[in-house]
Amino acid sequence: MGVDDVNDDGQTALFMACLHGHEHTARLLLLEGGADPCVADVHGNTAKQVAGEEGHDECAQLLQVRPTDRQADWLWGRA
Repeated sequence: MGVDDVNDDGQTALFMACLHGHEHTARLLLLEGGADPCVADVHGNTAKQVAGEEGHDECAQLLQVRPTDRQADWLWGRA
């Protein structure tokens, strides 16, 4: 199974992590797994949209931009 594989509803692991507010998991999927934050589910919703709708602001902020290596260091507290 790949990091961007989807379930029957078109939801990736990143989508599900953001839906449920699992910021650390979302961070790992993005930075270590290379997850694509732009994959939309069957209803056209992205991980960022669902994070915002569910009030998971940390996840939504994480998905503002795809991080560069320097940004990744900042996100992990290494900068």
